[in-house]
Amino acid sequence: MRIRSHVDLCMFTRFMHVRFEDRAPGVDALLADRKDVSALRAAAELQTQASPKVFFHETYHFWQGLRLPFLYRYANLAARAAIHAFANADATWEDLHDWDFLVPDLHRLDLKVTVRLGEDQLSVGPWDQSEGASSANAADWADSATLSPVDLLESAASIAEFQACSGARPDDVQAFRRWAKRHPVYREAFDLACRVLPIDLALTGTIPLINSAFHTSDPVRAFAEELVRMRVLLGRMRTGEGAIREAPLERWSHLTAWLRDELSYESSSEDARLLGSPFHRIHLDNWLHATLNGNPVEHPFLTAPALRWEELARESAADVLLDAPGYAPRDSLDMALKTIVPFTAVRFHRRSDEDIDRVITIGGGGTSTATEDFQIRLMFLTTYSAVRRASGAHFDPDHRLCPHRRCPEWEHNFCNSYPAVPADWHDCKFPENVALAREGARRVRGTRQ
Repeated sequence: MRIRSHVDLCMFTRFMHVRFEDRAPGVDALLADRKDVSALRAAAELQTQASPKVFFHETYHFWQGLRLPFLYRYANLAARAAIHAFANADATWEDLHDWDFLVPDLHRLDLKVTVRLGEDQLSVGPWDQSEGASSANAADWADSATLSPVDLLESAASIAEFQACSGARPDDVQAFRRWAKRHPVYREAFDLACRVLPIDLALTGTIPLINSAFHTSDPVRAFAEELVRMRVLLGRMRTGEGAIREAPLERWSHLTAWLRDELSYESSSEDARLLGSPFHRIHLDNWLHATLNGNPVEHPFLTAPALRWEELARESAADVLLDAPGYAPRDSLDMALKTIVPFTAVRFHRRSDEDIDRVITIGGGGTSTATEDFQIRLMFLTTYSAVRRASGAHFDPDHRLCPHRRCPEWEHNFCNSYPAVPADWHDCKFPENVALAREGARRVRGTRQ
């Protein structure tokens, strides 16, 4: 069983798993003293340098959450849905281990849709021959794919990883092919783009096209429509492909801005629904600076760094890091990888079950559990861990931060994302924090009655 590293796309916390055989030399010595905060941070930094591709890939997902309007909006609405689900479950079941419910909104990113591209038209949804589509007409839809928003995000992150970590030119097709043979690559969206664009343009254009699609309420539909419009545009402009190749960064920026204006929106206003919204454009500012009853609407892990990135974007070309990291100045990329990072829990796996794995947290509150910032995040992750397990949303049963198999809570795995893992399971505060969260939910219910 391989526990995968990942960024949770609701809480945008990065969970990193380091196998014993993948540990960087010197890490064990730095992990020896749990109270030496500087040594723990040094251990994480050392491991980051030893595993740059994995850490970059997951950091890039965090950057997507900071700058892509659909994803930032999703994270805020999904976090609120998780809190409401926790409160409802507390009112329904006395025993945490009985919790079992569905939160449809939390599955939005995994919803797959089939898109079919014609020469100048688009079909989104199931193909139904009973609706008068002849076999000849069906053949007109030569290019198709079944994609979810997560598929788009992963394809963009894989190409970004190639651009940032391979040392090759961002448009080097042969280098990418070699890279894809040696490293895991999510390429569903890229493969669809290759059926519409020359492969070198797909290699430089897939990321900005995907990022542009996440400025709408339906990224998969938007991405497919962008490809159809690009097919028509390049068919009319003999020099279009050459112009993009001459200045890919500038050209794709202009093209995606134009494409966003041309999409077939169904509504001119935004809403706060994750499911069932008419197709519309989403503006990041409307969510980044949103208020509710006069109070800012803030995500516990995204809002503060998103505001910092917004300031950087005004003063520099910070968004190049997201659209084309291979074209970004190396010093800017390295600085961002050190300063614009998510709250992270790293589990260093031991050689055998007889040894105790080490779990440390870095970023957004540091490694000290005494900070108020950390405690706020800890309570959010306590609540979310329980909802994640009970609902099955964003949940991988094999994902565990805790190595303590003898703990009575281990089998239930409601603590799957709880990062404050002690050396001895008897000292774990997860049950205590769940009780505090449930008490808070009851107080809120009491004030509303």
